Amino acid sequence: MSETEAHKTVGPDGLVEFDQYLTTLDQEQYREHTFDMPDGTGRRGHCSLDDVLRGFRDFFDGRTDTFSLGIDYVDYERGTIGRNDRTFTGRKQ
Repeated sequence: MSETEAHKTVGPDGLVEFDQYLTTLDQEQYREHTFDMPDGTGRRGHCSLDDVLRGFRDFFDGRTDTFSLGIDYVDYERGTIGRNDRTFTGRKQ
């Protein structure tokens, strides 16, 4: 199974940690990060960090069942461009 296909169970501590990570992206050194999330039809599109934080908090508070995010970033130390995809799904009741 490749990294993009990996499924990992994340508990409340992992969700809090990811929320803290998203909050740090508001700092100056992360200004060049870009974000995309699915819209209401499921198509991915560019969004702001405020949209990301609002969407994640909606998921965290149980108002949505899924949260999916793509982050594109530049790593100047390594001279690379990277992408970080994350999808969280709620526990089935």
